[in-house]
Amino acid sequence: MGSRRTAAGPRGEPGPRARTRRPRIARLRRRDLRPRATGRRDVPVTRADGTANTVAPETWVDLFLDRTGTRPEAVYSADGERVLTYGALREQVDLLATALLGRGVRPGQVVAVWMTNSLDFLVAQWAVYRAGCALLPLYSYYREVELAHALAESRAPVLLTSRDFAGKTDPLRILRALLPELDAGGAPFAACPDLRAVVTVEDTGLPGATPMTELVAGVEPELTGLERIRGRLASTDLMNVMYTSGTTGVPKAGLSMHSNNLATVRHWSELARLGPGDVILAHVPMFTNFGCLYTNALALFNGCRLEVTRTFDAGRGLAAIGDRRVTYVPGSPEMFRMLLSHKDFPRTDTSSVRTAHVAGSAVDPALMRRIVDELAPNAMQAYGMSECGGLSTVTSDRDPLERRIDSVGRALPSALVRVVDPETGRDQPTGTVGEIWFGDAEPGSCVGKGYLAAPEATAAAITPAGWFRSGDLGRLDEDGYLYFTGRRKNMITVGGFNVYPAEVERHVLACPGVRACFVVGVPDQRLGSVPVAFVVGAPDLTEDTVIAFMRERVSSQKQPRRVWPVTEDELPTTPSGKVRLTELTETAAARMRA
Repeated sequence: MGSRRTAAGPRGEPGPRARTRRPRIARLRRRDLRPRATGRRDVPVTRADGTANTVAPETWVDLFLDRTGTRPEAVYSADGERVLTYGALREQVDLLATALLGRGVRPGQVVAVWMTNSLDFLVAQWAVYRAGCALLPLYSYYREVELAHALAESRAPVLLTSRDFAGKTDPLRILRALLPELDAGGAPFAACPDLRAVVTVEDTGLPGATPMTELVAGVEPELTGLERIRGRLASTDLMNVMYTSGTTGVPKAGLSMHSNNLATVRHWSELARLGPGDVILAHVPMFTNFGCLYTNALALFNGCRLEVTRTFDAGRGLAAIGDRRVTYVPGSPEMFRMLLSHKDFPRTDTSSVRTAHVAGSAVDPALMRRIVDELAPNAMQAYGMSECGGLSTVTSDRDPLERRIDSVGRALPSALVRVVDPETGRDQPTGTVGEIWFGDAEPGSCVGKGYLAAPEATAAAITPAGWFRSGDLGRLDEDGYLYFTGRRKNMITVGGFNVYPAEVERHVLACPGVRACFVVGVPDQRLGSVPVAFVVGAPDLTEDTVIAFMRERVSSQKQPRRVWPVTEDELPTTPSGKVRLTELTETAAARMRA
């Protein structure tokens, strides 16, 4: 598909492509973090197919009502012997949404869900949307400091949680430490003043926590009120609040809308050829955008069945593939590497698997070829950000095999993708590496609302013309295929999770005795890469002290695998006194190999 250049947009940068037909999208309201660009201009772009699709003026609640009403007897999800049909999902969601509204939750607020993979997570997720609220899925790996930050900044009035985190953390201990008022009767909570209720799937014995059965006891679904809320939802209303690590040391919460999430799932479904007969393996953590949108929501969009595993385990995943005849497997490259390397893989019947969704970090071409050859003939690479609907480029079985192996594909019909000189914002020539920028093909179809409570970060990420600066590097070939080449910032991808050194350093510096800290990433065979740290501190500071401190403070991905105490004189520096991180990285890699 050819491309064409046109005049520059505002401030000399091209704007997204103009259309003669545009969907009716509700205007963003004053509470939104940024204005939408008005004048739209053409830019060079090649999409995954040649169609000019538009964003339908609908929300995920509209879609939920349609899908759960069409085939109520069909199974939406299964977790072992426990099964949830589409009809039962509708009943439980309406009940929980009504109960939340009865507890004072109001449409437009953010509701937090802190659980591991389960049918309870699915009901909670859809109930949050049904109540007209935005979902804040919290990492089940979170410790007290991280949980406190997310709950306070999001101003969530309700936290839905469970006491069973599959051994990842002890949520009750963390809740007691953060919210000691739970042992004395509940809200108000000093650490999270906006939080009014903690609702637990099970009865935890905490006087201030409300068991789910108690929350919904005696409640009748208030369908008239729920319908009023649905009628007031706009496609550009906030849907998901997704926390990531921050390059400044403070996690940022990306804001995505019904419209951009729905657009990407719609186009992805078309390319993956998903339908009601498909069975999706739900082993990606549901607290990620990959899990809650491209597993849970993708299944509902297509009327599929979800086979849920509480946490990723290669052996259990393979058992589910063989026993449940899974047809679609999503996951990070590291997850696929573990599946293919597991001792049970050679004797597992994987013939039912038709396609796979490989995303979350850079894919080794050799691994991608193995996925295609040994597991999923129609495996698809994808690339994007949760701030922009999750995905913006994709390969499919319609592409030449080598392009599927080496590239992250072409732009979805909902997205525009540019590779620019990050200093000037001008498009790079074909084959030249530059920063990857995303834009809307239609208003609201790709770029989200920026970041929660972070206007400076939002302004830095989104240009005045509405382009989202990814911070990643790549190049486009002559046919519009995008090749990911690296990250501008020093992000470390640990098992598919993004970890920024600045955030890890901030936590290490809180350890008694630590005066300075420098974190770099080193290669890891299982997880892709892991963080390690060089620390300057008191003479008696030890590696074990720092590791023990971090184990209690942050999730496992952010915990340095090694900590080396050093003196200031041992740090390599530039003439201006800056630490040479490249040399530290080389030193760390050599020490890990020794």
